[in-house]
Amino acid sequence: NQIREGNIRSDAASLCRGWYMADFTLGVDYTDGSQVFPDDPLASIIAKLREEKKIGQYDNTPAGSRFAITHDEWREVVCPAIAQELGFKPDQVRLERAVEFNAIGNVYDPNRGRFNMWEWFKDTFGDSGRLFGGDLGRGGLADVYCRLSSRRGGYVAGRPLVSFVK
Repeated sequence: NQIREGNIRSDAASLCRGWYMADFTLGVDYTDGSQVFPDDPLASIIAKLREEKKIGQYDNTPAGSRFAITHDEWREVVCPAIAQELGFKPDQVRLERAVEFNAIGNVYDPNRGRFNMWEWFKDTFGDSGRLFGGDLGRGGLADVYCRLSSRRGGYVAGRPLVSFVK
């Protein structure tokens, strides 16, 4: 319905053929915002960005936590920093689209949608919103909502994807 109404791009439900490098880091159950993904390879990058005051957090958010980062911060700061650290072009690293999150969870990663946390998606919603989802209590892989891309949510994390598609 949202695609038909023009709030979401018409190709939002289509996968793009190509090569991708997905993040299979195990998520966590959200409790009070003080979580860090176990053995998170991005924790040091995120902590450095927070120490440099390039991304925000709440008082109880650990420096290396993926939680409490706005979609805008993921897009403008975190993903480019990950690209630089891994030696990719900045436009190769982005958040997953909702359809990619769902496909990866159904085919490759049985841990997707198994926690009571949300994840930002690349997909736009309307003029200033972005999709997010994945909460176990609201449908897991089928859970998709929208919110302002500049809004910080302690319970919303992010999962970058490296794309080798032009």
